[in-house]
Amino acid sequence: MSTTPGDRQDKDALRIYRFMEKAVLGSLKEAVKPVTDTSDALEVDVFCSLRFGEAMAQAKQVREELQSQFKLRVTIIDVPEGQDIGDAVALKIEAAKLVVIFGTETYGRGTMSCFSTKEELQFIKDQNKPFFLIKMCDNFVEPRTRMILNGSVSYALWPPGTPMPTDLPANIYKRFQRIIETTPPVPPK
Repeated sequence: MSTTPGDRQDKDALRIYRFMEKAVLGSLKEAVKPVTDTSDALEVDVFCSLRFGEAMAQAKQVREELQSQFKLRVTIIDVPEGQDIGDAVALKIEAAKLVVIFGTETYGRGTMSCFSTKEELQFIKDQNKPFFLIKMCDNFVEPRTRMILNGSVSYALWPPGTPMPTDLPANIYKRFQRIIETTPPVPPK
């Protein structure tokens, strides 16, 4: 039995489809498995909001200190570049009692991705989510970030290339404690 050009195209198309299906499913499996998120879905004390390429090392250092010294559940969501993390970030920010913003120079900049610190900052603002700002630059590049995190917002300074300020974890914890003390308990559903 001979094959026609159409049959060959159908087989080629099927092979390509199966290849793409494996590639996409593999990517999706990686996307839903955050690399550095160590807390259960809604068990979050502190959410770290940061530009991955600019403050990941500092965020991990703060997370380690808050977990070891104060036993807080701290979340950093990190997925491969270009993957949509919007749902995971929104759930974690909503569940967190405090957001720690690592305010690097380009914090709040939109990206080609569907979700970035621009959307995180807007969500934090819209939800009136308590936050602790670690300012890691002299000035934010993005005007919108400067508007939201303006001069009236208190912050801890941590210049790039310097060791973590020794009192930073304790100051974050103090802010966390004030939130816990002033937030009424949520009644069970």
